[in-house]
Amino acid sequence: MCYYHLTGFPPTLRASSYIMSERDSVELSCYFSQSPPVSQCDFSLVEKEAQKHSAPSCQLSVTGEELMRWSGLVSLPAVVKVKCSSADEPSQHSHTVSLTSSMRSEERRVGKE
Repeated sequence: MCYYHLTGFPPTLRASSYIMSERDSVELSCYFSQSPPVSQCDFSLVEKEAQKHSAPSCQLSVTGEELMRWSGLVSLPAVVKVKCSSADEPSQHSHTVSLTSSMRSEERRVGKE
């Protein structure tokens, strides 16, 4: 039995950015305090847990547009809540991270001028 299962520490989810345009991408990383290392992670939406993205490296890169398709949201800004877990222990998941897909980069520039 590995350290993670003995201690019950949940994984940690980190995002490279929390606000992005539809074209920007965000890197999601799921970290575990266990040995041996986790070989595969699942990233899921809080509202739609059945729609998972598996990542062998426990890192997932998605754009704002992909997040919107994944969540089924169609209007901006769109707030998507994501969590991660080990594929071997899906009941032990990370805290939730809220990601916001806002207007396109070009629209933001026009709005500031």
